[in-house]
Amino acid sequence: MDELTWTPITVRLSALDFWERNPKRLTKAQAKRLADSTDRLGRAGVLLVGPQDARGHYPLYDGHQRANIWRTLYGADAEVHALQSNRELSEDERLSISVLTVTAVGSLDFDALTGWDTDVLRDLGLGVDYKRELDDAAANIAAMLQAEEEAPDFNESVGLIGIKHQKWSMRKGIGFLSVRTFTAGIKKQEIEILKSIKRDKSILETDAIAQEISDMLRKTFISFPGFVVTAAPVHKTGFSAFLAQKVAENLGLQFVEMFFQQQDSEAKRDIFGDRPEISCTPVDKSIIWIDDTVTTGRTLEACISKIKGFSAIPIVWIYDELVQQEQ
Repeated sequence: MDELTWTPITVRLSALDFWERNPKRLTKAQAKRLADSTDRLGRAGVLLVGPQDARGHYPLYDGHQRANIWRTLYGADAEVHALQSNRELSEDERLSISVLTVTAVGSLDFDALTGWDTDVLRDLGLGVDYKRELDDAAANIAAMLQAEEEAPDFNESVGLIGIKHQKWSMRKGIGFLSVRTFTAGIKKQEIEILKSIKRDKSILETDAIAQEISDMLRKTFISFPGFVVTAAPVHKTGFSAFLAQKVAENLGLQFVEMFFQQQDSEAKRDIFGDRPEISCTPVDKSIIWIDDTVTTGRTLEACISKIKGFSAIPIVWIYDELVQQEQ
């Protein structure tokens, strides 16, 4: 792969293609500080972009928050300075650019700042909110590292979303296994990626997800005598059933569709919307119940309540633990 070089250019803000997986976020307080600093210091800072495509657009590699603020302040037709790479960046390189522009830069020397007026420093953002941001970042890093230690052997070949954590959890009084959880700070971006996975049903990604679920089941249980595999009821994309069939193939078990919605699956507004009432065609066997995501636990509760008296192993790919913190 060619060595990366960067050339100064001028680009129109409207010609930038933002990266959907950008891991950086901006709080309201940070956005205000960025807007205020732009008023005070002008458009300090340079965007990083890639080669121009056939539409005349440039992939934006770094500077998403600045570009958003500048569009608000100056309009989409404003021209700004940027550095352009000599070739397209891979997804890993894009991530490296985003993260290293935060982690590989100098930190503040607070001893050197002690001589400055406290009000001035607070006006620059060095107050209680900044401390809270640092504390949150430290907690998220600790959680990520702990999760990585808990599950060091998973396959990353397709760059799947979320943090691996392999654990038993409880929702609505029902215990279930989960493979991953959303990543704090970039949950919204990960949800959009998950929606895309569910819509497209890519064989590569579905096989990788099914393999993670199958591996966790094998790691947790020795065998599955008398079990069949089933799924949450079809909801718009039918991804949970598609995924469950892959898991059944991996485990050498039969897939049985047991749970059904009592109204048109297209009636709800989006993939993560409320579920309607659920009906069940029971089987005289123990089940492995599969869904791609558990958020509130309503679907899990509705399904398991229909099969009292039979053994069930519920397992989901992603457990949205963050939703409890957000409520």
